[in-house]
Amino acid sequence: MYAVQEKPTERSADSIEIISLLDLGYSEEAQTPNKAIATYKKAARLSESSGFDLGSFRANSYVAIVFNDLAVYDSAIYYNRLALPFAEKLNYKKGIAATYINLGNTYQFYGEYDKVVENYINGINIFKSTKDSVNASRSYQNLASLFSSIGQHDKELEYLKLALLTNPNENIEQNGMVYGDLGLAYSKLDQLPKALSFFQKADSVSKKVSNKRLDFFVARNFGEYHMLNNTYNKAIPFYLKALQLNDSLNEKYYRADLLRNLGEAYSKTSNFTQATTYLEQALAFAKANNIKELQEKIYLELALMNAAQGNYKKAYEYKNLSEIFSDSLKNENHIKQINRLEKQFETKNKDNEITVQKLKLEQQESQLQKRKMQTNYAIAIAIFSLITMIGLWMYYKQRQRRKNQELLVLKNEAQINSLESLIEGEERERFRIAKELHDGVNGDLSAIKHKLNTLLELNNKTIKEAVVMIDKSCEQVRAISHNLVPPALENFDLQTATSDYCTNMNNIHPPKITFNYLGDDVVLPKIVEINIFRIIQELVTNSIKHANASKIDVQLSIRDNSIQLAVEDDGTGFDLENTESDGIGISNLKHRVSFLNGEMDISSNSEGTFVNIFMDKTRFNDY
Repeated sequence: MYAVQEKPTERSADSIEIISLLDLGYSEEAQTPNKAIATYKKAARLSESSGFDLGSFRANSYVAIVFNDLAVYDSAIYYNRLALPFAEKLNYKKGIAATYINLGNTYQFYGEYDKVVENYINGINIFKSTKDSVNASRSYQNLASLFSSIGQHDKELEYLKLALLTNPNENIEQNGMVYGDLGLAYSKLDQLPKALSFFQKADSVSKKVSNKRLDFFVARNFGEYHMLNNTYNKAIPFYLKALQLNDSLNEKYYRADLLRNLGEAYSKTSNFTQATTYLEQALAFAKANNIKELQEKIYLELALMNAAQGNYKKAYEYKNLSEIFSDSLKNENHIKQINRLEKQFETKNKDNEITVQKLKLEQQESQLQKRKMQTNYAIAIAIFSLITMIGLWMYYKQRQRRKNQELLVLKNEAQINSLESLIEGEERERFRIAKELHDGVNGDLSAIKHKLNTLLELNNKTIKEAVVMIDKSCEQVRAISHNLVPPALENFDLQTATSDYCTNMNNIHPPKITFNYLGDDVVLPKIVEINIFRIIQELVTNSIKHANASKIDVQLSIRDNSIQLAVEDDGTGFDLENTESDGIGISNLKHRVSFLNGEMDISSNSEGTFVNIFMDKTRFNDY
């Protein structure tokens, strides 16, 4: 993600405070991302109130980056779009281009590659219009890596060539990086001579400039080439050089991968002692840094190495460990290697069985051998009995586990039924009270108003005031009735009902309430819509009654099977650790979220309260 730095501008006292908040948020991102979001939003509010458009752009951009890191992609897209108009208003070309690139990065996680390419091209065109050829070239290079990750290497080559063509001639370091990527792309297409020519070009550039990162990739790429060309002894010096260069770069993934590559290269040259040393170092480093993809590859290489030494049992164990860490990146070659190990292990077992059978035939030739065979039978029976007992014990444990699971399912079903009955009863009572208010109290007030109107001929000022008061009472009764059973929720959908509710609350309460809807138009079960609507009511009411807020934002996002509800205010907040704050309102929220099998996250401080609720449509109960 592009983190755009401040555009030069004259600094006022407000802008200095905003920049300090942005710096504070940056320091909070790694350890407390939600706190960083709150700090950035505070900077956005202060920027908006003081008319500091650059601060508004940067604050919203940084919120988008944190949401992207938290995998809350709808919100990342929303805040990037919120930031874009401020950059356009300032005619801040670099900021506009960076926002398009960030949008493209986020759309990758949805697999919407047409939008990825569209936003990248928008950003690249702006970079080109401002003669920023370096960033345009790097953006083409990033776009090429997208197509590499999905196996479209022809497209990868197309954009790498554009990156090379766009890059200014004087920026030879960028040329060197692109040459290396072109070499890797051709190697994936098994065009090794072309790959070697580009690796050599990258090497030529690295000798002209002082760039350790480029030196690292040159050495690593030559190692890759020699491994693909089966010249393993030549690969080892390049990998060792790359490993030494990585010490200054401190790239954890590359370090673990290089240790694995060295282990593989030494294994291919039958130097199993060195191979074991490097593979064990790679495994320890990958575990310490939670690099699961490499753990799978390292276990697989350990399996292959042990198979090459005839240690088929150990190879089979490593193969099983490899499967634990396997994922969609595993290619057909890995699968074939694993299957080959299984066949070798099975062949070894069959050879052992044939040997045992021959031994039995030899034992039959003499009485002594018969006695030995009887002894072997006794041992086999004992082992079989032991295995049978273990099997029965495991069967009993498995059966007991299934029963416990069934009891847990029944308990959960009972809780769900109880919650459903409670919620249905509450809705029926709301409907009854609303009907009585509408048909009873409202009717009586209308009758009184009618009688008083007949006395208006007396031109009595007090009667006129009474009529006005009755009109206001009727409006309040109607509002209460609609709040209890909203007509929009009965006749339309959740989006319409929530929009009407926020509009009505805006008319009768001081805080400014805004509602935003993102995503697809979907039809939800009515009981689900009712519960989500009641959650929104509870959160908005809490903000109005207790938070002394001046602004309340309600955001509802529905995409595919994911539903996200976010309600934020700028009020006084409350203490999450204080048990007294966990009153009826919070309890009702927890019950409703639990009923929907959702997850709720609340963050609150003196700057306001932020409630995030995530729901999965596939986890809703059947209605």
